This record gives sequence, C-alpha cells and structure tokens, in this order.
Amino acid sequence: MTEHDPLATHRKAAELVLPVWRAMDWDSVSPRRRMGIYDEFQQKIRSAAHCATLTEFVSRLADKMGAIALSDPRVLEICSSGKEEELLAILRDEAAIVVLLVRQAQEIWKGVDSHENL
Repeated sequence: MTEHDPLATHRKAAELVLPVWRAMDWDSVSPRRRMGIYDEFQQKIRSAAHCATLTEFVSRLADKMGAIALSDPRVLEICSSGKEEELLAILRDEAAIVVLLVRQAQEIWKGVDSHENL
C-alpha cells in the first residue's frame, strides 16, 4: 500500500510553473529585483491564475515574468491532464507552497542542499 502524498497536486502546479521560472531572461533582471524575485513570482502566479484554462495561465505567467521560450513538454502534459480547476485553485490560493516547491527544485537542480546552509 502506497502512502498518499498530500502535496501531489501542489507538486504538479510547481512542475507547471518551473519551466516559466527557468525560461526567464535573467540578464534583464536587475540585482535589486532579484532580491524579491520569489515574492514577485508568487504574486504573479496568483494574478495569472485568475483565468479559465491552464494554457491561458501559463501564457499569462510567461508574459508577466518575461519568459523567453518554454521548452519543457511536461507543460503540455499538465495542461491536458484534466485537473484544470484543481490546479488553478491551488495556484490562486496556495501560491506560497508552489513557490516553495519551485525553490526546492531549483536548489536540487543547482546541486545545493539548502539544509547545509542553515
């Protein structure tokens, strides 16, 4: 018997926004803006999630964050997963958890264990 992951849907939401994060034009992000970029990302996720479809959400978020080109095929898989209402609700109401999961994924991707830095 497998244990249910209470954050499974949150993880899907993070998988959806992570490619937008990674596609941002970081050269155009000022050092001052970088200091609050996770808060900005969270606010823009919430704002973009007030729409009818996940494809519209991704498009809005990419525009708001200055993402150059999305290339992750998981975006299309998640957008067509049939969980639009559930994911959009999490993106609107629990964006802080989604951004925390994005940060965690970035740390793993960069090979940094955040617990070593505490």
